Amino acid sequence: MRLLKSFVLAAAFMLAISTTAQAQQLCPNPTAKVDSFDFLVDYSGSMMMHYSDGNVAGPVKMDMAKSIMETVNSKLAPISYTAGIHTFSPFEEILPAGPYNKDLFAAAVSTLRSDWDPFYRMTAMGDGLYEYSAVAQAMPGRSAIILVSDGMSNRGTDPVEQARALYAANPNAVIHVVSLADSPEGKAYLDQIAALNPNTVYVSGFEILNDEQAMNQFINDVFYTCGEVIVLRSVQFAFDSAALDATAKGILNEAASMLKDQSGTIYVDGHTCDLGSEQYNQRLSERRANSVRDYLIAKGIAADRLIARGFGESNPKYSNATEETRRLNRRVELNVE
Repeated sequence: MRLLKSFVLAAAFMLAISTTAQAQQLCPNPTAKVDSFDFLVDYSGSMMMHYSDGNVAGPVKMDMAKSIMETVNSKLAPISYTAGIHTFSPFEEILPAGPYNKDLFAAAVSTLRSDWDPFYRMTAMGDGLYEYSAVAQAMPGRSAIILVSDGMSNRGTDPVEQARALYAANPNAVIHVVSLADSPEGKAYLDQIAALNPNTVYVSGFEILNDEQAMNQFINDVFYTCGEVIVLRSVQFAFDSAALDATAKGILNEAASMLKDQSGTIYVDGHTCDLGSEQYNQRLSERRANSVRDYLIAKGIAADRLIARGFGESNPKYSNATEETRRLNRRVELNVE
């Protein structure tokens, strides 16, 4: 579990992002860490109440949840994702899973209400996670489920056990936790859910709303790979082939020499243009990424440092409108973390 440290509540609650001269920057040239993401938002009665540290009443928690989603949406780089929004207590589909579109996402967030009568909306977090499991199971590729909740659960099944079952339904998913907990009981449930996966990013919703550095770090940690990127556009392949030609091998020889002097994991990411079917391009990108990985291993890079990934046509750097831009999209990238 990766935890961003919470700070002490200030007397005034501010929903606007504060800017600092030395704020954590978003990745300048990010690559996607996930293929799909979904916000799972607590829509129960306790979220219609004001956030409080016990002394000072702050904004309504649902308004805070909406501001978090709006800010993430405004900051996300235009990378191809599958995205959705769902709620629990009650379970509703606010934005069906589909290609990520900033305008559609913003419109969906705006439909969420924060003025429901809290006394008629009990919190069944466990039941909500159970109902959500079919959505999680259908999420493609590496999946980020962003749970936004105050952690309260006053009826239904055990939310921790249901979160564990959700991981069984989709082993490629990670539940990240944005905590709006203002009670020991709520915090305890969210702590336990976050502890189920070492890759979980666990943040205070109040903090990321009031500290741009914390918000940027949250986005980097959940959505992006931010290491050094080596683009190998001149690594060419014959038609329907993953065999490396002499030019490609020369480029990879130089890359291997450079990588030997570095530490860290190396992600070998294959990409294609949009000619051909999605399934064909996915398989082709995987074959080519594995071909580059195998060659680097033969040149002395430790196999346990190299992870081959295929992205097919899902992450173009350029428009596929011309042959030249399609050629630039047919690339292999080495991401060093």
